[in-house]
Amino acid sequence: MYKHLVLAILLSSRLAHAASSCDGLDGKLSTEFTSHLAPVIANQIQAERVEILKTFRLDDWSILYVDSHEADEAFLFYASDPLAHKYIALWSGAAKRNEERDMREWALVNVPGIPVKLAGCFAWYVTQARN
Repeated sequence: MYKHLVLAILLSSRLAHAASSCDGLDGKLSTEFTSHLAPVIANQIQAERVEILKTFRLDDWSILYVDSHEADEAFLFYASDPLAHKYIALWSGAAKRNEERDMREWALVNVPGIPVKLAGCFAWYVTQARN
């Protein structure tokens, strides 16, 4: 009985760890769309070129994680189509695992109107998932 209880606890903690605040968010961009988007983003951040490393989308909102190969990777926050509108906030840097709450608050304060779920996804990704 004790063995089964320990196994159940270990399994549930692993499942809880596997879930992320980004679950259910649309993160797929087609290669064609990315090829159109990358030069637009490069122009917005005044870089020669940009590689889109990851995207998180919810409704009309997007967060693009990009690498210009000229500076640190950056997260760009968009309230609408990044092809037609400039980002409304940019975050770049490092965050410690214990700063998830602080990063979520940063997004909620500095990215007006961002959906709470998307702010939570950003905070989780920069503190728990990013290498």
